[in-house]
Amino acid sequence: MMIEKGREVHDAQGHLLGRVEAEEGDHIKLSDEHGKHVWVPVDKLSDSNGLTVDQEAEILNSDPAIDSDLGKVDEAMEESFPASDPPSFTPER
Repeated sequence: MMIEKGREVHDAQGHLLGRVEAEEGDHIKLSDEHGKHVWVPVDKLSDSNGLTVDQEAEILNSDPAIDSDLGKVDEAMEESFPASDPPSFTPER
């Protein structure tokens, strides 16, 4: 589905979620009137009477591409934790 930048997207109740800013993989990035971004899944959009998000769609408040990498960061942090501990004592001068 090709979605033009700047189009309005509404939720199932007709409330404006924002305007299309970009298509990022399987999500559409929206920007509201305050500049806040939300991401909605492309497969949950319908274009029958303007762009509308299905009521069961999960609307994300953070970039799904970034969130998918957080698990890798947490795992690496846990694996390196002992190496990041400070020494148990400090030699006297």
